[in-house]
Amino acid sequence: IYGPFANAHFGASVSLSGNGGQLAIGSPGSDGGVSVWGLNQGDWIQDGLTIEANKLLLSVGKISLSADGNIVAMSGIPLSGGSAVVQIYHLVLGDWEPLGSSIKGQFQNTSYFCDLSGNGQVVAVSNYYVGSAGRAEGAL
Repeated sequence: IYGPFANAHFGASVSLSGNGGQLAIGSPGSDGGVSVWGLNQGDWIQDGLTIEANKLLLSVGKISLSADGNIVAMSGIPLSGGSAVVQIYHLVLGDWEPLGSSIKGQFQNTSYFCDLSGNGQVVAVSNYYVGSAGRAEGAL
């Protein structure tokens, strides 16, 4: 699987489904996004369209895929700056649809990390930031 264009940083974040049959690949930046691929008779075939980060105004950070590969969570920093967000998508009739509302960070200039449970029903979100005294702090 190759990135869509030069300097796309394709593969900056990856996540495998429980059986290794699906692979989510993230690319940061305004032209980045998340694509999910399924292994079919030895070939990787894209599942649905790429979730485009520029439509969400995000630079993609960490991604996490459910055990069955049908739910993906993606964290990101807004392209305009500010608090990070996590958005969760599920595959519906071959298209990635948002699942619920975005989870927004409570601190400015933060970095978010996310991890889905196997069934995709629970997401853990950490909020790493540099506090007012310049100390690296965080919240979960």
